[in-house]
Amino acid sequence: MNHLIGEVIDYSHEGLGVVKIDDYVYFVNDVLNDEIIEFVVIKKKKKYGFGKLIRIIKKNINRQQYPCLYEECPSCNLRNLNYQEQINFKKQAIINTYQKANLNYNKINFISNDYIYNYRNKIILHFKQDNKTIKLGYYHNKDIISINKCLLVNETINEFINDFNKIINNYPVSIYDKINKKGLLKHLVVRVNYENKLLIGIIINSNKISKELQSLIDEISNIKNVISIVVSFNELHNSIILSNNNKIMFGKGYFIDKILTYQFRISLNSFFQINSHMISKLYLTAINNAHLTKNDIVLDAYCGTGTIAILLSKYVRKVIGVDVVSDAIKDANYNKELNNIDNVDFINQDINDYLDDFDKEINCLVIDPPRLGIDHKFIDLIIEHKINKIVYISCNGASQSRDIKLLIENGYEINSVTGVDMFSNTYHTEIISILERKL
Repeated sequence: MNHLIGEVIDYSHEGLGVVKIDDYVYFVNDVLNDEIIEFVVIKKKKKYGFGKLIRIIKKNINRQQYPCLYEECPSCNLRNLNYQEQINFKKQAIINTYQKANLNYNKINFISNDYIYNYRNKIILHFKQDNKTIKLGYYHNKDIISINKCLLVNETINEFINDFNKIINNYPVSIYDKINKKGLLKHLVVRVNYENKLLIGIIINSNKISKELQSLIDEISNIKNVISIVVSFNELHNSIILSNNNKIMFGKGYFIDKILTYQFRISLNSFFQINSHMISKLYLTAINNAHLTKNDIVLDAYCGTGTIAILLSKYVRKVIGVDVVSDAIKDANYNKELNNIDNVDFINQDINDYLDDFDKEINCLVIDPPRLGIDHKFIDLIIEHKINKIVYISCNGASQSRDIKLLIENGYEINSVTGVDMFSNTYHTEIISILERKL
């Protein structure tokens, strides 16, 4: 293998160190800016390559010792940066992403995380057969790193993982193999609420429950804090984890979670921000930065289970939440009744179809779309309806900045940009951008 020595001169968007040798760029994991390192080349492409760290010759003073037990785990991309440097990295990453889209906006506000460990309320793990032993863990380099705990997730989830690992090998259940497309167990989803109660999802490559799986479920139901277990039947051989064909095996199939004083029903497929401690800060920052009034009518374009629409309801005259996923709208209407909200309507429809037929005034549009962002038709409809104010929330700065550039080219301007650290120790950041239409 080819060993090289070089200086880290920058970071990639994903937090990899950038080392340039003879005008050729290498990306190396677990290194910090300004460090001099020895690394081995593990892959080379035409314009760039990847290296694996061998040793650090000169350390950055901001390097921290991260207490994770799994050095090969890819989840914590920024684990070696102390927290202030993580914030600096994320602010600069937003600026870089916006500049790449020719958006010259660098007044980035930033809200730090209240808890940089144990903040996740959800984890997705994958099954692996290692000889005769079943293991559970994260994907990495086409393999699975088995774990008993993760520093990023709620400790109640970690306790469950540990208990689950102790019992899984007592049951003769097969593990799904992606190559031959056979085997039963595919993934495990664990969600936790504000009361530390657990909702468990078992994803299987089948359309029926075997006796062995039923016995495993019976034992899981006795694990501390488990209040519901759902099996998701997914016989598709692709990267999609959850299906819409679910069966409740234990409990109600959902639990109640809270944001501030509001309650929300969360089921296995529900979208809910994964950092319970920071959800209220994220949405209240968006609401406050938008300077909404009691006369405003707000359209929440990807409302999901209604979290932001319900939080918005006390600040405006009316909120209309639209989502194409029927189960999400069912949960949203349940949540509306649960919180005694009377100025929110939830509509089960594609947002483009809804806006095509909508002929009333909208003062503000809230967009919190999937990672791919919004399409050109939606942007055309925003412009056509002359919506004065847009609150654009995204965890993908690339798609967000692309969409914002199109809006700016059609009469909008940026009022503010705020990064919110919902995902400490990783390179991901939630970004709130407020736009207004120029009169």
